[in-house]
Amino acid sequence: MKLKSIVLLVIAGLITAFMLTGCGDKAWDASKLQLAEPLDPPADVTLTLDSFENGKSISVNLTNNSDEPFYFTEYFALQVKINDDWYVVPSDLAFIDIAYELQPGVTAPKEFDISSYGKLPSGNYRLAAWKIAVEFEVK
Repeated sequence: MKLKSIVLLVIAGLITAFMLTGCGDKAWDASKLQLAEPLDPPADVTLTLDSFENGKSISVNLTNNSDEPFYFTEYFALQVKINDDWYVVPSDLAFIDIAYELQPGVTAPKEFDISSYGKLPSGNYRLAAWKIAVEFEVK
């Protein structure tokens, strides 16, 4: 009886440890992902990475170097590079339908909450928004 209790405690401990640490470093299966649409970045509008915190957020700077206002929304998608192709990282995100205006010559910081994606496995990613993308690597 004592041995049975010890075995059950060990199994419970292993299950708990597995749940707390996740499944390890999973890899993406391209056959189960949707190929990303090609980007068509507007001239003179750039997106640069400010910071990335895996499982939490991505902060970027959106710069309008054009002579006209640039309009953008809340929508974004994470994409993962597999071989030489970009694929959409699946999510159940919903976005409010609101537009913002960025005047010429202005840089605006923007933070994206990516906590619903969980911890991303290692690989090359990009945040795609407004037909522009900024790439980053998860190690």
